Amino acid sequence: LFEQGMAVLEGETNVISTSSGWTIQFIAISTICSVSDNIISTNIMCGLFFFKRIGYTSKIGINVKFVQGDDPEEFAKLINDKPKAIYLESMRNSTFNIPDFEAICKIAHDAGIPVIAENTCEYFIKPIEHGADIMLELHSLMLYNLQGKFNPIFFFYPH
Repeated sequence: LFEQGMAVLEGETNVISTSSGWTIQFIAISTICSVSDNIISTNIMCGLFFFKRIGYTSKIGINVKFVQGDDPEEFAKLINDKPKAIYLESMRNSTFNIPDFEAICKIAHDAGIPVIAENTCEYFIKPIEHGADIMLELHSLMLYNLQGKFNPIFFFYPH
């Protein structure tokens, strides 16, 4: 019932809720990737901790190729490595930079690669509307006072 309600609020059809951002990242990536697969991401992502510091992806045999910055042409150069997905973050906490979703998604889709977009700024941008295939929408129930205490819930929109 909760997921159905959030789907209506967000105008989406498929919603999965989890108790943490790392869980939903794991679900999104492990649904697409297998051992020895790789994904492309950017080195300026706030969620970089997830990939680099805890090394979660390397522990399960998934490699992350990092682009310097978020220039679409830099993503295009790594398409040769046959990635299973491109992982982006909408508006970065530290820089407020928004990647060129349309250009990066076009490059990915021309190669048959899905784009996963982590979005913590749902008020400002909806990556799905700009070409992303999967959106990880991070909502905090405390911020929206849906429950009254700090229990973050995250949403995974498979399109």
